[in-house]
Amino acid sequence: MITISLSEVLFIILAIAGLVVLVFFAILLKSLLRLVKKVNEVVDEKQAQIDHVINELPVLMNNVNDISNRASILVDDVNEIVIRSKPEVDKIVRAVSTTMEDVNRVSAMATNLAARAEYTADNVGNSVTSFTDNLLDLTSFVSYNKDNLIDYVYIFKDFFDEVRRIIRR
Repeated sequence: MITISLSEVLFIILAIAGLVVLVFFAILLKSLLRLVKKVNEVVDEKQAQIDHVINELPVLMNNVNDISNRASILVDDVNEIVIRSKPEVDKIVRAVSTTMEDVNRVSAMATNLAARAEYTADNVGNSVTSFTDNLLDLTSFVSYNKDNLIDYVYIFKDFFDEVRRIIRR
């Protein structure tokens, strides 16, 4: 009579489970190799476009820096104008405060205008800061996700249009 101990049965089960795992691992490796091969083919096909986009990045960065510098100068100018004009507006409001309802409307409009100008200046400054931070993140992201760069270029174009629209207000 043949006797099989419990440890032998467990060993056989463990060996079979190990073989199954090895087979699945081999299948996984084969799939991964196919995937890597396809990725390499796509990169090889798009290499000229990738190189062109990467070569255009310094020009884009220079344009972004130029726009950032101009926006910063505009923000400084607007802040200076707001700061200089606020005392004059306050004098006018105090001098005219003795008149009736029309004077109150003028005062409210001047205060509202100063607040809007300050709010706009803050928004432009925050937008420039946010844009600069996002651009730094983008350079890291682009090195890992070169295929998505064209999408980001369109996003930046929309952003620049929005900044121009805000500045022209």
